[in-house]
Amino acid sequence: MTSDLNLSGTRFPRSMLANEASERLLRFLGVEIVDDCDAELEDYARAWLASMPTIKDWSPSAVAVRDALERIDERRAA
Repeated sequence: MTSDLNLSGTRFPRSMLANEASERLLRFLGVEIVDDCDAELEDYARAWLASMPTIKDWSPSAVAVRDALERIDERRAA
């Protein structure tokens, strides 16, 4: 029996890991283990960027956040 379950790209906070065995299992399934601060910061950055008015979409801060998120996405896709 084969499974079509694909957890690639799913993020799981390190603080919720029970032990090393569960971390190995999640990594084997394609789950990315992230530090809690990193996950919260990325989520906040995406929400902030989505809330930016179109007029300020090219402000230096919006450009910097967008570039950082693109680097995260590229690293995740690799």
